Amino acid sequence: SSLGSAEGDLLVGEVATYTATYVIEQDAVDAGGFSNSVLADGDSPADTNVDDTSDDGDDTDGNTEDDPTETPIAEDPSIEAVKTVAITNDVAPVGASLGDTVEYTITVTNT
Repeated sequence: SSLGSAEGDLLVGEVATYTATYVIEQDAVDAGGFSNSVLADGDSPADTNVDDTSDDGDDTDGNTEDDPTETPIAEDPSIEAVKTVAITNDVAPVGASLGDTVEYTITVTNT
């Protein structure tokens, strides 16, 4: 806190900063992103309750208060295909030639 108050207490004009984390999971990627907000809630010494919902600070979107922070996740689909060949029945002459049997192995990875 900016004036040194204990966690959970704020003096008039004081600012406290907190940090939170979120691990992005597959459902958020599938949804194209996620949003969140926080509710700060407190009581005055006279037991008056006050609260406020966070705002993302972007008033250019038309929503000027209490809008959630949007975190888009852009799609970036890709796959990798690798094909190898092996001679499984090599008849004379040695190396790929008439009558040989070849086997292809195709490996596809979702990158």
